[in-house]
Amino acid sequence: VASGKHYVSPTLAGQMADLMAGRAHPGALRHPHESLSEREFQLLIHFARGQGPTEVAGQLSLSPGTVSNYRTTLLEKLGVKNNSGLTHYAMVHGLID
Repeated sequence: VASGKHYVSPTLAGQMADLMAGRAHPGALRHPHESLSEREFQLLIHFARGQGPTEVAGQLSLSPGTVSNYRTTLLEKLGVKNNSGLTHYAMVHGLID
């Protein structure tokens, strides 16, 4: 580490090897949406169904600013760029019809 190289513990090295070989560990997340909080998941579904921030805010009794912050977090966590990406993600993963 001091010489600018990386240290990987034996445990992490084993997990990385398993992931590369396609063997997931019990309890390992398979999809990014599995790490979302209940509220984040709830907002994902609203956005994926085409609802805008103001509409979502009214339905969930949140401020539009809070909804906007959740949206930004969802975009980052799911690796998409916009609401269309959220909708596509939700459809591909069977979260909405």
